[in-house]
Amino acid sequence: MAASKKDDLLSRVQLAAKLGAVNTTNHSRERMSERGVTAADVVLAISTATVAKEQQEEQTIRLEGGTDTDGESLTVVVAEHSRGLRLVTVM
Repeated sequence: MAASKKDDLLSRVQLAAKLGAVNTTNHSRERMSERGVTAADVVLAISTATVAKEQQEEQTIRLEGGTDTDGESLTVVVAEHSRGLRLVTVM
């Protein structure tokens, strides 16, 4: 059975995170600080995400089902760009 488009999207995003291609924005750094989220938390949440939802209107990808380094649920929103991922926000 062939992988679905959503599985391909999740795999592609997870590979970019594994390769260290996650760039933060001012907004995402502010949200990380407010929520006590570290860069390691973001990478782990992306790596452990089980669902990637394409948000076409915002041109972003919402990654759900992942956990941070404390084992707590962490949702991450990213956008793809030519050099990897741009971290939009964390929830």
